[in-house]
Amino acid sequence: MVTRGDLTDGYKAVQSTHAAINFTFEHPSRAGPWFKDSNYLVLLEVPSETQLKKLAEDCRKHNLACTVFREPDIGNEVTAIAIEPSPKTKKMVAHLPLLFKSKINNNDKDNSNQGQNSQSYQKNIIQETPSQHIRQGETADL
Repeated sequence: MVTRGDLTDGYKAVQSTHAAINFTFEHPSRAGPWFKDSNYLVLLEVPSETQLKKLAEDCRKHNLACTVFREPDIGNEVTAIAIEPSPKTKKMVAHLPLLFKSKINNNDKDNSNQGQNSQSYQKNIIQETPSQHIRQGETADL
C-alpha cells in the first residue's frame, strides 16, 4: 500500500486500508494467492497526490495490478493505492519511505515524551472525522 505523506496519520492508515480491501475485490486472482502464500503487507508513502498518481500510472505501464482509492469526503482525491506484490513492484517502490518511519525514529530519539506522544496520537484520532478533513499541520476546533 502507498499513501500520501501530506495526509494526517489517521487518514494515511484508513486510506491504505481502503485501498487494500478494494484491491481484494478488484483483483481476486492476485489477492487470493498473496493471502495464502505470503500475507505480507508493506505500507509506504509518497509526498503528494501528484506522485501517487504517477506511481499508479507507472504500475499500469508495467502491467501491474493496482487499485487506486479516491476519498469522496475530500473531493475524490487519490489518497492511496494498492499494488500487487511482485519483483517489479519491489523494484519500483524500493526508494519510498515506510509509512510512519520518521515518527518512529523521532520517538526512539526521545522516549521521555512517550506519554505526551500517546496523548497527541489520541487527539489526532479524535480529530479524524470525515467532516473535518484535517491535514498535517492544520488544527481543528473540537
